[in-house]
This record gives sequence, structure tokens and C-alpha cells, in this order.
Amino acid sequence: MTATFPFELDLPPKVSAVVRSTLEQFIAKTEVINASGFRIGQEGSGAAYELSASLVQFVEQPVDWRKVLQNGPFIQRKDGSKDSLATLVFMANYFQEYAIDARDDIGRMPFSATYQAKYGIEREDTCLKHFKAFLEEHHLGKWKDCPSRLFVSHDNDGLFRSFKQDGLFALRRGRLDWLLRIVFSEAMRKPRWFNMDRIMDINDAYDLKSTFFWLVEQGDVYLENRKLRNSDYSIDDPRIQRLMKRIESRGFEQGLHKSISSLGFKEEIAKLPFSCKANRNHFLRLRLPEHFQEMEESGLKLDFSVGFAEEFGLRNNYALPYRPYDLHQMKTLSVVYVPLMIMDTTNWTYKQYSMAEFRDKAVALIEEHDKNAVISILWHNKYFTDMKFDGYLDVYRTLLKLCRERGVAGISQQELINQYAS
Repeated sequence: MTATFPFELDLPPKVSAVVRSTLEQFIAKTEVINASGFRIGQEGSGAAYELSASLVQFVEQPVDWRKVLQNGPFIQRKDGSKDSLATLVFMANYFQEYAIDARDDIGRMPFSATYQAKYGIEREDTCLKHFKAFLEEHHLGKWKDCPSRLFVSHDNDGLFRSFKQDGLFALRRGRLDWLLRIVFSEAMRKPRWFNMDRIMDINDAYDLKSTFFWLVEQGDVYLENRKLRNSDYSIDDPRIQRLMKRIESRGFEQGLHKSISSLGFKEEIAKLPFSCKANRNHFLRLRLPEHFQEMEESGLKLDFSVGFAEEFGLRNNYALPYRPYDLHQMKTLSVVYVPLMIMDTTNWTYKQYSMAEFRDKAVALIEEHDKNAVISILWHNKYFTDMKFDGYLDVYRTLLKLCRERGVAGISQQELINQYAS
């Protein structure tokens, strides 16, 4: 962060705190000039920059985002002018999720209920656009572009389900040759989804060290009318623990895949046989801002859960890691939240594009964020196999090749902590 905060804030204490928190993280990457004495005050105060009353009121008492972003994906002042700074603060800190009641059948905020869905901006780094506008309109300085980095991860949801799932798929397709291959893999005690060594070999070919997230709870979980699954493996299985050591010895990283269970983060972390810094929630199941407090209490440093299950893009319209300000805890969070941009299951379960369409849309998203982004890609282990998931590995290789050609290097957990934590 910058040593000296250059702006004067003439705002209510709670509003001042969130504006300061947001600006500090953005100006850390900015060549700020002529900002000394620049006063930000409330609408109608006569300050050099007047912050919309809509944001001030929201911070004091959160309301449905539709009352804040009524006329477009931006906050307006009473005179109808667009407020870039207020919009940046609202979006970057996930404020749309504070007063939203809509939930899907497993308790997540549905994409259809978001401002991104209404205005079609889920792919855009709207926050950076508004920050640049704020700087340029008042001749305060210039943003310093940074090269994008790549974070690739794999959620190990199931390792032994391939016999049933791939086998049924082969039977339905009448493919006896596939079925024989599946049976042979099982007979040789090499389940097709138990493929972390192959994943590491593929990633090494692209000079990439990815992260594997592990579940510590097993079995089915019932949520109202839905049956969800945690892992089909035991974290205490010697075979699994040998694999974890092999992952570590090859320079790859690991983290917690928070299960759907009554256990808290600390209880699940204690079950892991490795030192853990990072988390991603199973099924991306979380509620904000409640998840913020749970993560703060966990002692973890990084979270990779903030993405849309049903759509590619940016949940807070910012492509770089960020520490939100939590209005409930009244503080800037210590945990760094890294946006999830592209997930295989988004296509398999929700979008169901052809492989060519999926590839083209994912490639376009990466090309749109070839700077000023951490491009986070999640590829589950089962999508590295053929038959049922044929074509997904080709798309994965295409994305890694594209990043390599564009000079988008991988970034590690520790690098993320060093660059974005307080």
C-alpha cells in the first residue's frame, strides 16, 4: 500500500472507512499526482469530488442493489451525473450481495439475480474502468498497467466415481471398447479420475504449477430437496496421503476445498496433512458477507470461491485480487479474494456450449484480460478424461497455450499473498 493516503475525506466515518480502504488498494498500483488536498465529500458539499448520496445511504443501511443501480451499471448523483468512485466502491466490495434475498436450490446467489446479468457486464473489469475515469476526470494520476498472471486449480471432488459414471456413459453409447478400457483401469487399480500425476505432467509442459483443493468430508449431504456429494475418498487413506506428498514434492500447491458440512473451517483445516493457506468452497456454495467472517476466523490467507457457478466472468467486476471492506465487521478483510473467471462445470452443467463455442468464449475472455488481471481457471480432475468429457482437455490445453504465447505466467499462492495481502 502507499505510505501516505493523498486524499482528504469529508464523509461520515463508516463511509470514509470504506472509501479509504477501496482507494488505498487501487492507488497502490497508480502513479498518483496532484492529489494532495483533493477533498472527497458528500453530494452537495461543494467538495472537489462529491460522492453520491445513494452510496452514503447504502453504507449506512444496505438496500437491494436495484435501488442503487436503477438506470444502468453505475451509481448516479441526484442531478443524473454518473459517480465513478461510488460505483467502484459498490462493485469492488461485493455490496450487491448485502441485501439480496434470492437463493438457488443449494443456497447460492443465482447469477440471474445480479446486476451483471441485468446489464450484461459479467466479463468486464468495470471497477478498473471507473477508477481510471475518476483519475482522468480530475487529473489525479495514471494507472500503471501490469501484466496479467495465471492461476490454475483443480477441485478434487471425486477420485473413484469414474467406474460408475464413465461405465454408464459407455453402456448408453453402446461402446463396449470404452467399457473394457474402464474395467481394465479399475482392475489395474488406476481409476481414470485418480489422475493427478497426469494433470501435473500436462501442466509441467506449460511451465505451470497449479493448486489442488481437497475435501476432508465424505458422503452425501441433503439440502432440502437436493442431494449433494462431498468426497468419495478418505483424507486419511495412505494412498491419498502419498499422493499429497508427491504433489508437494513436484512443486505443486494444495488447499482446502471446504465441504458442505457442520464443521467449521478450523476443524476441516486440522484434518489436512499439509500446511494450508487457501480455500475454495465446494460447489462454490457460500453467502456473502457471511462467508467473509468465516474466512477471517479461519486463519487462511486466500480464497478462490468468489465466482459465478452459472456464468464465466467476474463476481465483483474486478479482475485482480482484492481485500473487500466488510460493512458487518467494519474492517478491511485480511483474506485476499481471487476472482474465479473460468470453470469447466459452468459449461458442462449450465451453458452447455459445443466444445468449439466453449473454447472460443474462454479464449475471448482471456484475450479481453491480457493485462491487469489474475486469470483464474478451475479444471476438475474428471475433465482431463475422454469419453464422457471428451473435448474438455483440448480446451484446457488451448487456454494454457494461449497464456504461454501471450506471456501470461503462472502465479503462486505465496506470490498472491506477498502482492495483495496487507
